[in-house]
Amino acid sequence: MSSEESNKMSRKTPSQDSNSEIEWDIEELKKAIVTSAEDHWDAFLDSAGQPDPGETSGDMLWTAEKKKFKK
Repeated sequence: MSSEESNKMSRKTPSQDSNSEIEWDIEELKKAIVTSAEDHWDAFLDSAGQPDPGETSGDMLWTAEKKKFKK
């Protein structure tokens, strides 16, 4: 086995001087992902050539039921 093959097989350990001091806030990361998706959703639909669906049939049915209940 050549030294090149041996190096590929050896396990790598993280460097001691890596940025291990970073404290990640998981909830903040989740919020950033959701916000980014919401901000770019309209642009995504436009690029795909799909219009915004607007109010769905389920929304319309729910609205009609609420109106019936109020009477």
